Amino acid sequence: MDYKRNKLFFAAKRVKVCTYVSLSSYVFFAVALYVFIVTTWLPPALPFVCIGTVILITCMSLMTSESQYKQQVAELREEMKKQADDFFDYAEEDPDHFFHFESYDLSDPSLPIRLGKNNRVYSSTFTVGYLRLTQDALSILNMSRSLTEEGELEKHSATIKYTDLSGARVVNDSTERVFYDGRTREVKRSFIEILDKNSQVVAKIESSSYDYNMDKFKELLDHDIERASVRGG
Repeated sequence: MDYKRNKLFFAAKRVKVCTYVSLSSYVFFAVALYVFIVTTWLPPALPFVCIGTVILITCMSLMTSESQYKQQVAELREEMKKQADDFFDYAEEDPDHFFHFESYDLSDPSLPIRLGKNNRVYSSTFTVGYLRLTQDALSILNMSRSLTEEGELEKHSATIKYTDLSGARVVNDSTERVFYDGRTREVKRSFIEILDKNSQVVAKIESSSYDYNMDKFKELLDHDIERASVRGG
């Protein structure tokens, strides 16, 4: 994990400066094209191409692009998947009773966040929640890790009998957050809350956006809880 480079993704001032400076490289490329057209000879245009290339490469090296950041997340996602495979003993082979939801942590206001392409919101911490419905209990594995600060993968797991649960609820809400560029924007959030017999939240699973599988999981859990209650009676 390249923590130092990932931090640059949220370095607003550097991103702004490098973006503006990198635009000057296209001026040199345009000049090079113009010189080539006028002279119909490549050598006179080459110095302008070289200067533009150096500016562009230098600016790119001082920033972290959205695609580079997503690649780091993809590697982290694979690491989390391996942990889940070991914990659940490859439960994904039973997809009807195995769910996973992922998100960037948007609950902690201390974390830097940034708006990317297609209005995708990124934060410096990535989270994944796995849920498995077994015969008598719900198994939960929550994992998170910072992409900008060195540290171990945080894991929280629990196995809760259906007789100790009252259900789950799907929550969609929004809140205002200050982004890395200093602007305040509305952030939409979706998550599943697991409730105990007293309707208290015992686990919370975040999702980057509303997913049909959230409702599907809730329906299956409610069914399993009801069935466990009948068996218990």
